[in-house]
Amino acid sequence: MLSMELKGVENLDKLLAKMSDGNAAKNIMRMSLRAGSKLIEDATKSNANGMVGGNMGNRIASKITTRARKKQRRGEYQLNTLIKGDRKEFVHTTKQGKEYYIPAAIEYGHTSRGGKKQVAPIPFMRKAFDEKSKQAAKVIIDTAWALIADESGKGVKSGTS
Repeated sequence: MLSMELKGVENLDKLLAKMSDGNAAKNIMRMSLRAGSKLIEDATKSNANGMVGGNMGNRIASKITTRARKKQRRGEYQLNTLIKGDRKEFVHTTKQGKEYYIPAAIEYGHTSRGGKKQVAPIPFMRKAFDEKSKQAAKVIIDTAWALIADESGKGVKSGTS
């Protein structure tokens, strides 16, 4: 699993901790993370259509979404960009009865049906993360500052420490 940790946002963290309404701080972080992760989600969909292509690329792209991670630690917010829906839709069973998940086979590469030839990976998800993670981090921070300014009504100036 690919992950990103924001560093150098001590002022933002302190301001969120000082907010009297804990739910407002949580909402600000959730909304900020969603804004940043939307960039990665959109790039992943675009890569599925462009890099994978064809009917399979379109099917994968239509199922890509971002969801909150269920198990989180206090003060930690996580989102996953994933392929939603029924996994059976993307499972292929070989004549020998072996099953594999098609999007993973595309992302990481696989052997051909006869097992004789290696098929190169098409890392549509990894490429989206690598290309958009820095931009997503900036969007997350900028969105958080803007939402804090809206919440406080004082026009807090954005910036990191």
